[in-house]
Amino acid sequence: MTIPSVLDGSLAPKGCHVVLMFTQYTPYHLKNGKWDDATKEDYAATVFGIVDEYSPGFSESVIGKEVLTPPDLEAIFGLTGGVSIA
Repeated sequence: MTIPSVLDGSLAPKGCHVVLMFTQYTPYHLKNGKWDDATKEDYAATVFGIVDEYSPGFSESVIGKEVLTPPDLEAIFGLTGGVSIA
């Protein structure tokens, strides 16, 4: 998790922040289907719930989000399988 708006206040309105979460090892293919809007929402809720364990109220503070799955990363950035190998 990174919060770039701590260093660059122009990224969000005063008193607000931009948070980026990189969750590793997310499956490309799902056991019970494929990535769709509902699955992305469920995944985000799971990740936010974990953050809530350490920072109570985090989920309620989120006003917008974008979930990029491995297929999204492959389609948008050309990362084969949705991963980068360095």
